[in-house]
Amino acid sequence: MKEILTTLTPQGRKMFVAGICGFTLYYLSSVAMVLTTLAAIIDVLEGGGRLWVYALVLVGLLIFKTVASIWADKQKHCAGFDLVFHIRQRVVTRLKQLPLGYYTKSRLGEISEIIHTDVDTMEMIVGHLWTRMIADFVVSTIVLIGFAIYCWPLALLMISTLPFAIAYLVWGLKHAQRLEKTTGDAAADMSSLFVEYVRGMPVLKAFSRSRVLDDSLKDSVDRFAYASGRAAKNRAFVLSIYGFIMNLSLVMLVTGGLLLSLYGVVDILTFLVFVIVSVEFFKPFSALETHWMYYLKCVDSYQRINSITKAPLLPEPITPAVPKNGQIVFDRVSFAYSHADTPALHNVSLCIPDGTIAALVGSSGAGKSTITSLLLRFWDVTEGSIRIGGADVRDIASDDLLENISIVMQNVFCRYDCQQYSHR
Repeated sequence: MKEILTTLTPQGRKMFVAGICGFTLYYLSSVAMVLTTLAAIIDVLEGGGRLWVYALVLVGLLIFKTVASIWADKQKHCAGFDLVFHIRQRVVTRLKQLPLGYYTKSRLGEISEIIHTDVDTMEMIVGHLWTRMIADFVVSTIVLIGFAIYCWPLALLMISTLPFAIAYLVWGLKHAQRLEKTTGDAAADMSSLFVEYVRGMPVLKAFSRSRVLDDSLKDSVDRFAYASGRAAKNRAFVLSIYGFIMNLSLVMLVTGGLLLSLYGVVDILTFLVFVIVSVEFFKPFSALETHWMYYLKCVDSYQRINSITKAPLLPEPITPAVPKNGQIVFDRVSFAYSHADTPALHNVSLCIPDGTIAALVGSSGAGKSTITSLLLRFWDVTEGSIRIGGADVRDIASDDLLENISIVMQNVFCRYDCQQYSHR
């Protein structure tokens, strides 16, 4: 929450607060309209003739409520767009700073999913979750304080089971976060495979290998279906039990209020006011289902966004070195991938003189790609050093290093321009 508020610009934070104030006035207008209606009914029962006054008040409240709604909607969306813009800007800036090795293990589809879907999801934090939820609970707090002053026994009955309902929801939320993370990861993996499938279609058709990726896509879809099914079942179970415990408060208010009215502790009119206005009090607690779903999606998306914005960067030299020539030297180099149990390279030394051509030959997994990746500084070596023209690659600026090396990537999808090809 602190990071998101920090990400908002000062103008964005002002719009966020304005949205909360607007929705608070909107919900208070609803409470005022209910109370005005009750006052009009009581006046009619007592034989009063001031209905036109109540009608004018209701019209005025309706106009005020509409204006507050328009204002709040505008402010919340502007604050949400402010957040999305700066998160996306931060992600793109970080992507430009990350070493190329990051992209060999992070597929394009996954990054695309984060930039578009996950970043857009964060708009719900400000635009739909915090503004409405905070305003809801501000109004509920005001109503509760007013009710406690008006008749504290009924106020206690009205909130009797709410602490238990909220405690149960918090417990369910912790379990649901793990399920939602699994679902989000499965969705990102599925989206990534679909992107790879479409981008590699020319190669797949040319070599008749589409069946292999078809099977991978089917497995990915099945994993997503299974994960989302588990998350949906858990969500339905937790929210149903939460709703049951929460609604017990209303049952306690009705039954307890009738008993208090029966024994003359409270009058029936006070009881009716509590029952009718309590609907406004319970609104935010009933809406917690929607807020909860938004929260789970946003937390999951936020964690995946952090996988980019907080990904470690390779340190850049303060005073960059300049290679004297093109000689390449590996001096007792060892390297292990973070996800691997065994080193990819161990105590490797070699020298490629300037102006010569060298080929790395070996079986799959022998370390050929790892050697070239370390030379390009996609990663830094675990032990030893790599020098070009006498300069350690870690002391050469990354842009200067890559500017002087031509690369043809191993994982490439070829696309042919049919018209140009036909002219050759």
